[in-house]
Order: sequence, then structure tokens, then C-alpha cells
Amino acid sequence: MEAIKKIKTFLHRLKQTSVTKDVEPYESPLVQTFQLVSEMAAKTDKELKRMTAVIRKKVRAGESPDAHMTGLYAIVAEAFKRTLHITPYRVQVLGAIALHQRNIIEMQTGEGKTLVAVFAACLNALGGKGVHVLTFNDYLAKRDANWMRPVYEFMGLSVGFIQENMPATEKRSAYRCDVTYGTAKEVGFDYLRSCMAYEPGEIILRDFNYAIVDEADAILIDEARNPLVFAGNIEGQPVDHHQVARYVSSLALHRDFMLDEYARNVFLTDHGIEKTERFFFCSESVR
Repeated sequence: MEAIKKIKTFLHRLKQTSVTKDVEPYESPLVQTFQLVSEMAAKTDKELKRMTAVIRKKVRAGESPDAHMTGLYAIVAEAFKRTLHITPYRVQVLGAIALHQRNIIEMQTGEGKTLVAVFAACLNALGGKGVHVLTFNDYLAKRDANWMRPVYEFMGLSVGFIQENMPATEKRSAYRCDVTYGTAKEVGFDYLRSCMAYEPGEIILRDFNYAIVDEADAILIDEARNPLVFAGNIEGQPVDHHQVARYVSSLALHRDFMLDEYARNVFLTDHGIEKTERFFFCSESVR
């Protein structure tokens, strides 16, 4: 009998699609969430906001957001109904559950990716450490932040967005919000700007806590191939090209530099670094 049971279990697994197997762990919290959704409909706005405040207090006291996911998601679903007159579908809440648990989820255009992100953003912003929602372009960052603002405010959360040419003061204010929308590219540049800051007041970004990446394949694979580079003219003394040519001619392969033909790159050895410092009368400048 035990052997027959194992065979039946194996055949059942073969009949399952990869999608069925992927979403199976989220069925239980999905059912729990929608059981609570019907209860939330009977509560007043004040009661829902009080419940959210209680969850926020527990999370900031050290409890894991995971323990409050179903309850908070039920409140967010009701917030959508009352502020934007949108009723979240089960598949959207299912996606939000998977998203919170740090999975990459695939949804077709029109299935409500913007809505799904709000659930996970609200849950992970309760700790007060901020959430970044990384969109593909500036238009989507501004549109989604303003569109979802009523839901966030109902949940007691602030929301902001950043744009490419936005002044540093406005960016700093947007980054101090509970939820910040922006492109991965611009957040990356702001990170570099903050790393180059001379004083704490020049730092734009806040610490990183939790990020939701829209179009993950494009941003994490395609766009990630393009390095973020600051470029511009630097004022200073003119370059002595003859001196540079003499320096390059004096370098010896393997002794002063190594050649990576595959990566098409050149690296100075320790001996080469010391030689460079002596040649240009500089110290610790190329280490």
C-alpha cells in the first residue's frame, strides 16, 4: 500500500505544472487573507487605522512583518476599495504574498503589478526604515506614486518619488518618505553622489531596507550591463602627453602590469603602482 501511495504521489506531481507547484506554498496565507477581508469590510476607517497602528507598533518593537502579513494585506485590500474603489483579485494578493517573500513574480500587462507592489511596500514600510520601489522610467515612478498615494496615506504611510533632474533638497525629502518611487538608474546615481559627499548633510539617500524592482529582468540583467558613470570636464593643469608616453613605454608586462585579454583590461602590479607614484611624483594616489 505504501508503494502504491508513493506512485500516486509521483504521478500527481508529474501532472502539475511548474506554475501550480510554484504558487502552492502561498495558497494557505491567501485563504487566510481573504477570510479576514470580509471582516475588514464591516469596520470603520478609524478602526482599520487603529489596527494598522497596532501592527506598526509591534513591527517596530522587533516582531517580524511575516507574522502580520495576512492581517495587514486584508487591511490594504479594504483600503483599495475605500480610496480608489478597486477590489483586488485573488491572483493579485497571491502575487503580493510571493513578492513579500523575496520572489521574482511574472505578471502580464494589465494584471495589476502596480497594485501588487503596494501590498508588499506597505508591509515592509511599517518598520520605519523605508521601501524603494524601482520602476523602469521616470514617468512610471511619478504616476504610480501619485496614483497609489491615497492607499498609502490611508495606511498612515508617506510616499514620494524622484526624477532625473530633481533638486537635491526635493530628492532628500522624497527619500525620507516611508515609500519612495524612482528608477533604478537614478537611485544608483544618487547612491554614488552620496558616496562622494564630504559632509553628512550632502547625503541624499537613506539606508537601504527593502526594494521592489519592476521589470526585474530588464533592470537586473539588461540595464545592469551598462555601468553608471559620472562624466564631465575637470579643470586643472594641461596634460604633458610626452611625459605620459614615456611613462607608458617604460612599463613592462608581468612586472609592472598584467593583461586580462578575456576582459580586455589592464591592471597595475604593486611594482607598477610604486613606479607610477615615483614617475609622477605622487603618493598613494593610484592604490
